Amino acid sequence: MTSHDPDAPHSSAYFGGQRDHWWNKDYLELLARRWQLDTVRTVLDVGCGIGHWGMLLASVLPAQSQVVGVERDGRSVRRARERARERDLPGQFDYRVGVAEDLPFDDATFDLVTCQTLLIHVPDVGQVISEMRRVVKPGGLLIVAEPNNVASLMVATSRDLGESLAARVERMQFVLTCERGKVVLGEGDNSVGDLVPGIPGASRSDRCRDLRQRQGICSRAALRLRRPARAAHRITRRLRETQMGLVTG
Repeated sequence: MTSHDPDAPHSSAYFGGQRDHWWNKDYLELLARRWQLDTVRTVLDVGCGIGHWGMLLASVLPAQSQVVGVERDGRSVRRARERARERDLPGQFDYRVGVAEDLPFDDATFDLVTCQTLLIHVPDVGQVISEMRRVVKPGGLLIVAEPNNVASLMVATSRDLGESLAARVERMQFVLTCERGKVVLGEGDNSVGDLVPGIPGASRSDRCRDLRQRQGICSRAALRLRRPARAAHRITRRLRETQMGLVTG
């Protein structure tokens, strides 16, 4: 195991090539059809890191779509620009330094606003979601792909085959202690994925809030809300479809 570099960009240990395989391409294509991404022309990737999520999404977006990425660390922004050039895609991607809590864009700017594994690292999730909602166009899409990393510890794998109940409980207690410490330090909550639907700020619309409560959205699949410019029955139908496709990778 390599030692952690305290001066490295946030989460840089997870920015290797394996991140491009977090999502199955067939599954992304399925989501693109269900979410009607063929109508999307402008995208904001919040907390973009070095651009993995936005570039994966771009593979199922119209060729003329434009993706803007915002990241607080300038080193990651520079690397994201390099990756776009390496893929001969510099014209489709624009990466900028910025913070999720105060997005440097006018209201109603983007057709699609999204993030992946960002909210698990921020102290005020409601503020970030409110900002994301502010810059998405009426009738646009807000897609949040956030995990519940603690829940996965309860899933048996080949690595812990034969582990005793006492050992598993001890491991869970250790991880939960670390997770609570992260929250206290204001560094985010690794279990936020399943908490997002009930967080104040996730929707300013009573209609969307009521739908969220009835449908029980799972954010690891991706919390997907259309702003209330579309009919309520269409929102309900799409939320049901979102529930059906849970990401397991």
